[in-house]
Amino acid sequence: MKKAVLCSYHYDPLDRLTGTTPALQSGSLRFHCQSRIATEIQGDTQHSIMQHGDQLLAQQTRQADKHISTLLVTDSQRSVLHTVNDEEQRSIAYSPFGHTMATHTHPLLNFNGERCEPTTGHYLLGNGYRAFNPVLMRFNSPDSWGPFSTSGINTYAYCMNRPVNSGDPSGHISLFIGTQLLRWSRRAQARLVETTGFIYLSQNRHPISRAALNPGITSVAAVTARARMYKELDLGNVVNFKQKKHSENIIAASRRYLSLKESAGQRLITHPNIHEELPNQMHYLVAPRPAHEDVNFLKNIETNSSGLPRQTANTINLPTTNYLRKLNLEAEQHWAKHDAKHEQIRRDHFTSVLP
Repeated sequence: MKKAVLCSYHYDPLDRLTGTTPALQSGSLRFHCQSRIATEIQGDTQHSIMQHGDQLLAQQTRQADKHISTLLVTDSQRSVLHTVNDEEQRSIAYSPFGHTMATHTHPLLNFNGERCEPTTGHYLLGNGYRAFNPVLMRFNSPDSWGPFSTSGINTYAYCMNRPVNSGDPSGHISLFIGTQLLRWSRRAQARLVETTGFIYLSQNRHPISRAALNPGITSVAAVTARARMYKELDLGNVVNFKQKKHSENIIAASRRYLSLKESAGQRLITHPNIHEELPNQMHYLVAPRPAHEDVNFLKNIETNSSGLPRQTANTINLPTTNYLRKLNLEAEQHWAKHDAKHEQIRRDHFTSVLP
């Protein structure tokens, strides 16, 4: 039986989908804004998408002398859930992987703000890179980047089989919407600051941390500055610094010790005055030890349950005391640097207000 062609897809030299030609219908042209569809023209019908940043706003449809403007209600993943225009209101429900019983002729965009192909019901993600089938809950073809990429070992999986709060607009990389949620949270915080006229600088909103904005500082800049203050406190954490530094010292000393032992043994073996190879068991005898950061000495320093190095009665000796004193001094300097940045941000943006 001869197979019939239901739809032809057209790509540009960069493998981007530019149009389709369904059987027994006029062809369509697609235009993109960066990586997102902005306009589709089929015959005398034109659909245009209005959006601001990541937020879908409305769709305008022009057909001959008829114009229809449709407001789009979306969720945090840009999925169109409700549409409103002068003629009708329509609600759309999806399964976690995007399957819906609604028709795909209106609106233009559907699950995760992507265009659903009317002929197949599939989503051609990444400007037509590969097709996602919401019924089978997987891609029709493997990821060309996998399995050694963020797509995981299953190169057919969509969002690593975790579609809730995730999306894959490129067809390559699953994106978690936490970044988008953070931006929305920042905007909500900025509106609160703009309404009240002050901001709490502590995470527990203690009254003593309430501050007013300096002249010329907007609510958005204030919320961003507070986030930078929190980040400086995290970066300057003394406990984390000591744990990381002590671990790095052990690794560095181990590598240096092994490197010195290997190079010294090889030099002795190849020395012209020695006519036979030195047994491997004796290589360590000719390897110079690191003067201070001896790997064995570092490993013998006791740590508490959180991995923080500490001095005990069993480790009271001059090398241990000097090492821990140096580590504490480096931690204090590390904290002072980030604390100074924290205070500078506070002075530049805020003025304390007594409760």
